[in-house]
Amino acid sequence: MGAIEAGKCDTIAVLGNGVNVYYPQGNKNLQDKIGEHGLLVSEYLPNARSTNFSFPQRNRIVAGLAGALLIVEADTKSGTMITKDFALDLGMDVYAIPGSVLSPQSRGTNALIREAAVACATCPDDVLQSFGVTARDTKLPDTFLQISFDEKRVLDVLQRDEVHIDDIMEQIKMPIPKLATLLTGMEMRGIIKKAPGNKYCRNLA
Repeated sequence: MGAIEAGKCDTIAVLGNGVNVYYPQGNKNLQDKIGEHGLLVSEYLPNARSTNFSFPQRNRIVAGLAGALLIVEADTKSGTMITKDFALDLGMDVYAIPGSVLSPQSRGTNALIREAAVACATCPDDVLQSFGVTARDTKLPDTFLQISFDEKRVLDVLQRDEVHIDDIMEQIKMPIPKLATLLTGMEMRGIIKKAPGNKYCRNLA
């Protein structure tokens, strides 16, 4: 609703039912507004009602329409996790916002970040990098460093202390030849430092 009211971006809603059906009923006004100012997408007949399978099925379309996926809240077993799997299968950049350890709706996002299955997003710049957009701040020096999605995944693993390359490989699920090349490039750029014993640590404040 906020995006529609701002009037600065197009809104696309992918439905798990036909476009003539409102589910839940409380979303009627929102669905009508999106239909008027944005786009409603459904692969079902106009009057088709939702089923237990239609919403998980439509999540593949959600993933296919996106340039990157940002998970704001999700439990460990939720439709969002299905969308995440579709997005990763498509090779998309996937981010998760960390939440309170006391909130059930953050159990999924926190688990993904802990397992380094996705990148951690704590500010808009973390996601904008997927689109090659760098925030301009006059207070930042011209040498402001921009990192790639995979480099951020490595830095998420190197939160503290030194980490062995095998542990990095296990956490981000990347083949060792590709990871070694990535780590070498990050070391040459001064992002990380190599320590004795084939371990790595951050070199950024």
